[in-house]
Amino acid sequence: MNPTKRRILDVWREHPEWSYSVKDIREAMDARKPQYPKIRELLSALVAEGNLALRRNKYVRDPSVTGKTAATGRAAAGKTAGNTAATAQGGKSAPGKRQRKNRGGDPQAPSPGPAGQRSGIFSAHPNGFGFVETPEVSQGVMIPAKYIGGALDGDRVRIESLPSRGTRREAGRIVEVLERRRSSMRGVLQNQYGQWWLAPVSEKLPLIFITGESPGEGLPHPVGEGALAEVEITHYPEHHDEAPEGRIVRMFGEKGQSLPAVIDHILHDLDLSEDFSPAVRAEMNSLVKSEKAAKAGKGNKDAQPKEKGREDLRHLPFVTIDGEDARDFDDAVCLETLPGGGRRLWVSIADVADYVKPGTAVDDDAYRKGTSVYLPRRVLPMLPRLLSDDLCSLKPRQPRRVLTCEMTIGPKGKRTAYRIYQAVIESKARLTYNAVQRWFEKGEKGGIAAGLLEMLTAMRALAAQLREKRDARGAVGFVFPEIHIDLNKQGEPKGFRETYSTEATRLIEQFMLEANETVAEHCQAKDLRVLYRVHEPPSKIKLAALAETLWNFNLEAGQDSLSTPQGISALLAKIADHPQREEVELTILKAMNQAQYRARDEGHFALAAEHYCHFTSPIRRYPDLIVHRALKASFGGRKNLPALAAEAGAELSFRERTAADAESRVKRLYMVVFMEPRLGESFAATVNGVGEHGLWLRLREFPVNGLLPAASLPGGRQLDRKRGAPVSSARGRNFAIGDRLTVTLARADRLAQQLDFEFVKLGWEGEQERVSLGTGSVEI
Repeated sequence: MNPTKRRILDVWREHPEWSYSVKDIREAMDARKPQYPKIRELLSALVAEGNLALRRNKYVRDPSVTGKTAATGRAAAGKTAGNTAATAQGGKSAPGKRQRKNRGGDPQAPSPGPAGQRSGIFSAHPNGFGFVETPEVSQGVMIPAKYIGGALDGDRVRIESLPSRGTRREAGRIVEVLERRRSSMRGVLQNQYGQWWLAPVSEKLPLIFITGESPGEGLPHPVGEGALAEVEITHYPEHHDEAPEGRIVRMFGEKGQSLPAVIDHILHDLDLSEDFSPAVRAEMNSLVKSEKAAKAGKGNKDAQPKEKGREDLRHLPFVTIDGEDARDFDDAVCLETLPGGGRRLWVSIADVADYVKPGTAVDDDAYRKGTSVYLPRRVLPMLPRLLSDDLCSLKPRQPRRVLTCEMTIGPKGKRTAYRIYQAVIESKARLTYNAVQRWFEKGEKGGIAAGLLEMLTAMRALAAQLREKRDARGAVGFVFPEIHIDLNKQGEPKGFRETYSTEATRLIEQFMLEANETVAEHCQAKDLRVLYRVHEPPSKIKLAALAETLWNFNLEAGQDSLSTPQGISALLAKIADHPQREEVELTILKAMNQAQYRARDEGHFALAAEHYCHFTSPIRRYPDLIVHRALKASFGGRKNLPALAAEAGAELSFRERTAADAESRVKRLYMVVFMEPRLGESFAATVNGVGEHGLWLRLREFPVNGLLPAASLPGGRQLDRKRGAPVSSARGRNFAIGDRLTVTLARADRLAQQLDFEFVKLGWEGEQERVSLGTGSVEI
């Protein structure tokens, strides 16, 4: 496992009053020689942050304590690992047994601020600190490492504010863990002088102390250093200096690092599953019987009467347009041209709320999952397949219940009227993006009916007009490719493809955006209890850093212009032909905040939209289901609309990020597996990011990313703390985003889903040694 700040601080777990040399710390961590420079780098950073202090060549955890000098060598390392601890009463040590500490609070911690106590979900950072998102705070509350209490990543916690520090981000401390999200963890076993520890797969989690005199006894695979295991947590920490305790319940053996096994580890680490509870399966069995009975009673579908309370739109030429490998079809569109140049656009969405009722087991499971997760050749659905793939899927020539947003759009592209109502539709065709694009580009009909082709042409013109209006108001549009993984018959990666959006994909995206904005505006006007999709402007701190970074690309942009979507859109248009456009766009994207779900309608910065919510995908997103329920309740004139839990926004935002994390980690895993046979080979690469651990690279030959550790840079490393740019000191070389390097693949780590490279030289073969970015290119 890689050294991290959190793992270095674990050295002081049992004896925060002791002092350690670099050698002591290395031995306590049982670090390999290539990791030494990184440990020194992390130690320097911990000193700069105030988490450690350097006293006479030894590091101390608490600068206010004089500190006892640790016994040198492995004896000290054994003690820090927890094999000797003072009793809570200050008595004699209990050899060979790890003592729990009584942590009744930190008497030196600042008193709570006026904001009082709030609850939210704790997201840990590998370096020890973390963040808690609450409904009351626009940005997550930063939790310093010493104030995380005994919380682990993903726990729901109660926090109180720390005194304000001017313009800095709000900080707080965790005062109580309300709900534990993890009951077990997986990782690599480490033996530290007779005691066993688990280093979790996720670096956001601390080491786990393995209890029992014979860990793993009775399991089919032996316990050994570096083996993969699953540990059940038997004791949760009560303080940030304390480690969780657990017992080994499963060993994975040699197959523990196979591709399917590592994917399973990732999903387990993120508490994701494609299974449903027995209660859900029972509800689905009951639903199958009732649906069969209903069909038998209605007879021929063509003779079906209009369903009560629903408008019958089966005569309209609705179509679905999705990717070739789409797994659910929850939106259908239809367009009619009106006299005078106006148009009527219907966006109909599967009425999932008609099947998933509050208080049912399927609803509880859907809320817990929050969203569907899409992996190569595999999906973890939010809803059972009976719903997502059948009853709520808008299949061709099948009557389906929907919620429809009907919009009348004038000749100039402005919405002049709308209606939202329950309906029944019947899709006339299941179209694909590729087929529609071929019609747009080459006039290929592809078996599509003539009437539908005429409608698609009209849709194309409307989507272009709506997109032009959206661009004019300042909506931010990035041009990033989507990476597709090509797999062989065995499910292993054989290559990667980059695809960009087309007119066909943008058409559907544009219509969905239009429906989402219309529904959000309606919900706001009717004061419905829904979750809005909120995207805030970048913070002043991020804008200042962004402006400074842009200067290194020879681009001038003031903070004022970057604080509006119009300003950022103008910048993106300006760099359309910039040689480092992708790197610049990525830099801008990193400065943006993440969109979140909130009960308050606060607008969407990137879309330059005053009102925005998610309405169009209730099959795979729970917030959309909340919107549907509120709309359906309002149709009946009910005053008592469905209740909305206070923590729903933070919870579902967390679940969305968790799903995105899983998809990203699995994609990186496939990249690692694909690159493993290429260990030792050299590649042309471009610097596309800078971090405290080194340079992030993108290979020219493959759409693959990796890390060039700072220790591998020529002549060593010196950190420019003002700008966070790693520079090479011995040869006077500076490195910046956009630089071209030749590197060698040195490590491919499946469990960490990371590729590490070694520096070979500046520039690519046959090119100049350095690509100049202008006068500001020497530093970031």
